[in-house]
Amino acid sequence: MKLLVPSSVVPHAEHTVRAANVVLFELLSALVAEPGIELLFLPVHFGSVTELTEKETEGLRALVGAGVCLLPPLLLPPTPVGGRIRIRDIVLASTDLFYPVIKFRAGLVKLLRNANPDALLTIWSEPLTALFSDVPLPKMAYYGNPDPKSLRARLKFARRHGGGAWVYLRGMLAAATLERAHLREMRKWQAVPNVAANDAEYYRRKGHANSFYLQNVWIDRGLAPPTGAHPTADGPVRIAASVGQLSGTANTFGFEYLLDQLLPELRRTFDGLPFELHVFGAGEPNPAVAALFDAPEVIRRGFVDDIDAELAACSSFLCVNNATEYNVGHTRYLHAWSLKCCVVAHANVRLAMPELKHGQNVLLGASATEIAEHLLLVASDSSVRETIAHTGYATFLRHFTAKPVAAKLACYLRQLVSTPAD
Repeated sequence: MKLLVPSSVVPHAEHTVRAANVVLFELLSALVAEPGIELLFLPVHFGSVTELTEKETEGLRALVGAGVCLLPPLLLPPTPVGGRIRIRDIVLASTDLFYPVIKFRAGLVKLLRNANPDALLTIWSEPLTALFSDVPLPKMAYYGNPDPKSLRARLKFARRHGGGAWVYLRGMLAAATLERAHLREMRKWQAVPNVAANDAEYYRRKGHANSFYLQNVWIDRGLAPPTGAHPTADGPVRIAASVGQLSGTANTFGFEYLLDQLLPELRRTFDGLPFELHVFGAGEPNPAVAALFDAPEVIRRGFVDDIDAELAACSSFLCVNNATEYNVGHTRYLHAWSLKCCVVAHANVRLAMPELKHGQNVLLGASATEIAEHLLLVASDSSVRETIAHTGYATFLRHFTAKPVAAKLACYLRQLVSTPAD
């Protein structure tokens, strides 16, 4: 089977401000090792081809060395900006209004004729999933957040923090129109695996017969577990409280929960024991949650060169993004597990990632009080911390590394190719 994988992300294994390059590199490396798969990687550039960094060059070289066929880049014009929503657009849910990239579909004909693939796989790419949705091949879109989900969440957040009613209503109307256009395109894909169980269920409810949960992926760097005692009496308890872009939708909701609910409970539960919430990530936070960074316990770290070492130096890895209405799958849990960190989170995460189990591979709380108590327990009891961390690492290896996920992807793709079209 010749499998075509287009991507506007350059795959490589080094940390950047986003996780997509690592996930793509890991999956391509594992897929090309699957029996019977000839992997064609298509770099896609919008507007211009930027010079590759040293790490990006190394990543592509490693993939080619592993057997990936690197196709000449597909250079497309800059993606045009969608126009103003008209009544006609609302009635028809015009696809090109939200996905103007589809204007370039005609340019795919020659590319596909030359490459002659048997199947197509997109990985974490909204624009390329839209661009290739009319291609007459067995197709699978390995997907993340449904396109209207983030828009609706941001609109609700803005309204809750003083945004105007008219802007909110107009935005929600646009989101409903986007949803119709998006679902129409997604139904053209024979299979839509999703990294979050609740989002896979969303597509099933909306009529996609072959939407299913498929685990997320992170890299196993084979690092040794952290050594040495985590400070309590000798210094503040260090808690890794967030990673990633500060302005990201999920982080914004997580910061709101930290500010309004968890931070007051931490102060009460720790009862004078000093603690620090270390927030890693580039950019600026949403102004509505900027007050969090004025708290003396919150240490804004920005982008750090060695995030692995920084996370491993903390007593726990905290994630409360899933405590909110915006509940999605995250690589950050996997990143922490891969470093043998002890993960503490909100119980709602199981809706997206059911492999997280309280008392086994994570500590989960249904309230801010429970989460604060878990963080104190982890800081004071090294046996609990180490048990949870090592079981988490074992779960990561079993379910969330590229080899088992790629094996499932390859199995599903073989079924698609072997199944006669209707």
